[in-house]
Amino acid sequence: MMFVNLIWAWGHPEVYILVLPAFGLFSEIFSTFSSKPLFGYRSMVAATLFICVVSFTVWLHHFFTMGAGANVNAAFGIATSVIAVGTGVKIYNWMFTMYGGRIRFDTPMLWALGFITTFTVGGMTGVLLAVPAADFVLHNSMFLVAHFHNVIISGVLFGAFAGYTFWFPRPSASGCTRAGARPPSGSPCSASSSSSCRSTSSACRA
Repeated sequence: MMFVNLIWAWGHPEVYILVLPAFGLFSEIFSTFSSKPLFGYRSMVAATLFICVVSFTVWLHHFFTMGAGANVNAAFGIATSVIAVGTGVKIYNWMFTMYGGRIRFDTPMLWALGFITTFTVGGMTGVLLAVPAADFVLHNSMFLVAHFHNVIISGVLFGAFAGYTFWFPRPSASGCTRAGARPPSGSPCSASSSSSCRSTSSACRA
């Protein structure tokens, strides 16, 4: 158990390290293509710091089924649920940034909208997995696989594509943000969501 704990004490914060840069990128994209300042800037910064700190306290939710004890499971289940507050603050701030704005549906914005949809679905399944009783049923199932891929694909992959189409046209003067570049941005979102839904429904039937 010691080495398993050590690897996840490193591995789970590393997941947030992957996605936090994308959070900053999406904040800029939502602000730019909504023609509005970012809503709740200070709360966004506070949420980022909150996620950075709490991410070091949640690794043991990988071991709910390995006999850590009810008290330990409850403590780490609460910590895992609490970290959703930080990401929830970001989701709501991005939505309020778009609210009432003059939204331009250029390619980076489409990637950002695909991200916020897919990531929200993945985040909600993560809150369910934070409940030890539910995790006993869903641990190592396709439900967990669907949760992970909804979060990581939307956060990391969509973030990379959004960043490329947002920043690359500036020095190169290319037209990546024009209508001709739009169709591909919807396909990965649809494929990711549909495959994850099939995985989740299969786990529920099992």
